[in-house]
Amino acid sequence: MAAVVVIRVVAATVFATAALAKLADRGATRQAAAGLGVPTRMAGAVATSLPFIELAIVLGLLFESSARAAAISGFAVTSAFTVLLAVNLRKGKRPNCNCFGTLSQAPISGRSIVRNLVLIAGFVVVVFGPKAPGVGTAVADYALSHETPRTVVVVLLATIGVEGLAVVHFLLRRPSQVMPFIEGAFGLPIGTRAPAFVLPDLAGADTNLASLLRADRPLLLAFIDPDCEPCGALLPELADWQSTYGDVLSIALVSSGSVEENQRKVAEFELAPVLLQGGDEVAAAYAALATPSAVLIFPSGRVGSTAAGAHAIRHLVEGAVAGLEAGDGVGMTPAVGAEAPLIAIENVNGEEQQLSLLALRGRLVLLVFWSPTCEFCRALLPRLREWEQMQTEDGPSLFVVSHGPVEANRAVGFSMIGVDNGSLTRRAYGIRGTPSAVLVDASGRVASPVVAGADATMGLASRATALTSAARRIQGLTTPQIVPAEWS
Repeated sequence: MAAVVVIRVVAATVFATAALAKLADRGATRQAAAGLGVPTRMAGAVATSLPFIELAIVLGLLFESSARAAAISGFAVTSAFTVLLAVNLRKGKRPNCNCFGTLSQAPISGRSIVRNLVLIAGFVVVVFGPKAPGVGTAVADYALSHETPRTVVVVLLATIGVEGLAVVHFLLRRPSQVMPFIEGAFGLPIGTRAPAFVLPDLAGADTNLASLLRADRPLLLAFIDPDCEPCGALLPELADWQSTYGDVLSIALVSSGSVEENQRKVAEFELAPVLLQGGDEVAAAYAALATPSAVLIFPSGRVGSTAAGAHAIRHLVEGAVAGLEAGDGVGMTPAVGAEAPLIAIENVNGEEQQLSLLALRGRLVLLVFWSPTCEFCRALLPRLREWEQMQTEDGPSLFVVSHGPVEANRAVGFSMIGVDNGSLTRRAYGIRGTPSAVLVDASGRVASPVVAGADATMGLASRATALTSAARRIQGLTTPQIVPAEWS
């Protein structure tokens, strides 16, 4: 019985290490899956789901009631992986398996198979061996029956607890990697420069991203696969959108497979252009982890929105077209050093009906454009709220411009947040997605470029704190009013 518990602990440790390492570098995991022979259209899904399957097995192995089911799952996963390794070695291929992420970058070998066979044997023992208690219970029982020193018991239980906490901590600190799996959202962060590419169309002519972008309309870049059934079901709608909305929205398809396969698939719908990637190089660059998926690219060449799955793509197109046909365009971002466009928006907190940027003259302001329905905003929320709470009275101020229901925005918890449901402020600052941010100095002038994305927003917040701290050290200056040289 004790041996079964030890095997479960060892297997759980191995799987936890592998899962966390894969989550830390999901792109490499996707490439490794494709390198091992996983079909291109499935490699992204495998890379996304495998770490969470491994974590589920880890948790199952720790408890008596779920240990055998977890062992069966571990046996199946490890066996399938071992078969892939054996097939590749038999063909003379030795790709990097990325089994433990950046912790192990060596190509596969016979030793990889031996390691997996040992794990498989351990799972067999757990399934067919004597039923053993949960890991925590087993440690406590052993300690009581063998008069083990209390210190040893505490250390063993603490080790088990720390392993569990490490998993939870990793998931909570990396929402951008966890949320796509939970919510089905894929793709690059909004505001990211769309990766350039050159791909042949079905006639063999090379097409690049620049030639697809138009100055007067965004581009919907849809990723499909000829063997993907949901993709086939979406093709008539893509053709209809291309015909109906062609004057406000460009559409291009990126597929894989042979020319013949794709010609048969799209012939009846007269869709063009259909571009062919050799493997999944463009899909990987756009973090399009499954098919069908799509990305909306603004004329500036930046990502405006992403969607995975037919339903999400429909929602994306409907929203984009509705805004474009209503003339809900955006202007140019204000230049650094220019007078910041004034803001007067509905206040969601307190008695004052409006929030105005004028009220913050004399202070450095981090102006953040927000949406309560934006997944990237929700992931950013704890970090931005913590930053706001850390600011002193003479530090930078946070001013949040949002939209949507007042109640939903009030629940966010920022001290200064208002709704811009007419999008006048968003258009004045050239905002093309959320979250976005810009600094406004104490004299009311734009003090930074507009940045987009959660990390860029927090980078600007840190910059604001550093500028204010530096200003305090200069006698007679309490807030920075000079545009930083590197932004001018």
